[in-house]
Amino acid sequence: MELKNFPDVQGSYGGNQSWFEKSLWAAGGCGVIASSNIYYYFKKENKIRKEDYMALARALYYWLKPLHFFNPQIKEDTYGIISPGLWTQRSLRFFRLRGLFLEAKVFRFIRKRALVEAKRALLKGQLPAIMVLGPPGSTPYVNHFMVITGFSGDRLIFSTWGKRMELEFDELAAPGIFFHLIVFKGVEDGTLL
Repeated sequence: MELKNFPDVQGSYGGNQSWFEKSLWAAGGCGVIASSNIYYYFKKENKIRKEDYMALARALYYWLKPLHFFNPQIKEDTYGIISPGLWTQRSLRFFRLRGLFLEAKVFRFIRKRALVEAKRALLKGQLPAIMVLGPPGSTPYVNHFMVITGFSGDRLIFSTWGKRMELEFDELAAPGIFFHLIVFKGVEDGTLL
């Protein structure tokens, strides 16, 4: 099962944080790109010019405020957005200001339930984002926001770095890894429940 009409940004599967002109922004921009992908998916805009996509992403960057200070783990001194709850709240507010009414449910520190909850959300037509938490370097996806766009058995399909990735859940869930799963869904009439 895979979502139809996930944003295509001039041939990329969603956006790519490396498109930011500033290397600091590129290093800490995964949450911003995940929010941009969610925005365009729910706006039902599936063919987007890169310039338009990045204009939204730059506005979101200022709104979401990734953290930048000394980080010995990577070349750039950034941590990106480290609070999935704050990321969710700020994203929802930004979307509302632009006329997109969504609500979200945050599942915290789930590991074994992450696959089940992501599948359940996708089958209901909702859009899950995942924040992989763990020791730096334990997987290429650790401490990183991604949007899940489908599944096949125990394989998750997701958007990261402008690419469609497919990965066995066990490969994503290395020892010491936990997940925040944030499930977004549209609100019918713009009123918040």
